[in-house]
Amino acid sequence: MDPDDIKDLGNDAMKAGNFTEAVRHYSRAIEIEPNAIYFANRAAAQMKLGKMAEAVADGDRAIEAKRDYPKAYAQKGTALELLNRTDDAKAAYTAGLEACSGSELLKEKLRCVRQRCIDVCAL
Repeated sequence: MDPDDIKDLGNDAMKAGNFTEAVRHYSRAIEIEPNAIYFANRAAAQMKLGKMAEAVADGDRAIEAKRDYPKAYAQKGTALELLNRTDDAKAAYTAGLEACSGSELLKEKLRCVRQRCIDVCAL
């Protein structure tokens, strides 16, 4: 089976809320063809399962596979935020903007994490 078809099965499982199944499909796609999209998608599924460390690791693998893929940095940064590692999340988004200049996704992620820091400091 083509890895993109397997990825699509993972996407369908995500939409249906079957996150464990999604991880399984993305993992199968990665076994055939390790690429940034599959790792980033698996990171999203891992986050839905509460497996943040695994999501960070998949974000790193996605970045290694394709340094100019904004979603990879976004997934890693989001998982780091969920681990309350705000400085590391900011660093991930900043690194992403250096590699993917002009990424609106990463600009928004960085703006939001900075705003949350300001809001917390104002308490």
